[in-house]
Amino acid sequence: MRKVFKVICVICFLCVSSAFGCILSKKSTTKFDSNEFIFIGTVIGYTGAVEFDGVRANGSIAPISGTYVNQTAEPKFVTNGVVVRMKDSVHLPIKSEVFEVFEYSLRADCLFQGVSITDLRDEFPLNSEVRVISKKAQLVTVKTSDGHVRLENRLTEDGSIALNSDKNDNRMTTTDSIFDYKTYSYDMNRDSYSRYLLPVFEIRKDLLRLSQTTDQSLRNKILDRIFHAPVAHDIDHGGIFKNYTSSESEYRRYFESHLRATDPDFYIQYKVYQDALDKLVKMGYTKDQAEAALGKALEKGTDIDMAKLYEASLKYLPTRKSK
Repeated sequence: MRKVFKVICVICFLCVSSAFGCILSKKSTTKFDSNEFIFIGTVIGYTGAVEFDGVRANGSIAPISGTYVNQTAEPKFVTNGVVVRMKDSVHLPIKSEVFEVFEYSLRADCLFQGVSITDLRDEFPLNSEVRVISKKAQLVTVKTSDGHVRLENRLTEDGSIALNSDKNDNRMTTTDSIFDYKTYSYDMNRDSYSRYLLPVFEIRKDLLRLSQTTDQSLRNKILDRIFHAPVAHDIDHGGIFKNYTSSESEYRRYFESHLRATDPDFYIQYKVYQDALDKLVKMGYTKDQAEAALGKALEKGTDIDMAKLYEASLKYLPTRKSK
């Protein structure tokens, strides 16, 4: 179904990161990822410059950059990290008291580059409390000599490190608190970027709760809160509803209600598509057959109109004999 929706319009299921016209696809969050390190800690230092594997990071997109391709010598790529002492954890794939969290940034030509220690010091001062969502380092090639676990926020993922206090030095969240997405708001002219990232941390806590219970009534209470999570983050509401509802009808109830509330124009298109799909399935075609035919009809430029879409899709389906 989602493949067909991409033909109808660009859905906000795919998050992107951009820098001066460079667009980088990022993974959307649909279920709990047990490979993520999710915790709150205190900044106790900085790593200094550490080399990372620029070929691995940039190899797939290097042809876009004449700067990189035309160099006679392979450039060195370095970045810096924040040293964080763990205070409270949501989930840790590997236990450790201290983590080194490395950041990357994106150049205008789509190359990954490091983050300066000056920027890290300014953004994450010593002794500040931070929220961390990260994964085990793959690009940083040099191992630490003091036993710290090295993590990194790769730009194709949606990891982050953010201050856990607002402008008035109030603590934003804890590892076990229950977040009210419905009352959350963000003003880019007034609030900190850390507040913008807050739902990204909170959704991890709720996805862990969803993964730890099979009681559907409890799951639905969590989904009822996630329903109000902002759509401007990496949160794929449709994917979450699909993974944690108990039936197709329950999934559609959540998905359609959310779509109607957040994007009423697209909801109308979705309903036209869904009505055509239901009609084809009732005729005896499989769901896969019907979706494939509707997709081809849409690719040919068929109007989003129930009758037109239905008739056009029949051209791509085997004729059914009347009983």
